[in-house]
Amino acid sequence: MEWIKQQGNKRLYVKNDLWEKDQTVLVFAAYTNDAIAKAIKENRDNWWEIIMSWFDIDMTPAQIRGY
Repeated sequence: MEWIKQQGNKRLYVKNDLWEKDQTVLVFAAYTNDAIAKAIKENRDNWWEIIMSWFDIDMTPAQIRGY
C-alpha cells in the first residue's frame, strides 16, 4: 500500500482463485484517479486478453471501440 500511494506509481494486479476457484480478479491501483486511468490504458493488452478469454471474444481493443 505504501508503494502505491507514492506519486507516479501505478499497477495492474491480477489475482487468481482469490475467493473462488477459477476466479480471476483484476485490480487497477494508483495514487490518483488519473493515474488509474493511465494504468488501465497502459495495461490494455494484458487485461483485454484476460477478458477475451472469459467471453471467448476474438477482437482487439481497437475493434471493440466501435461498439
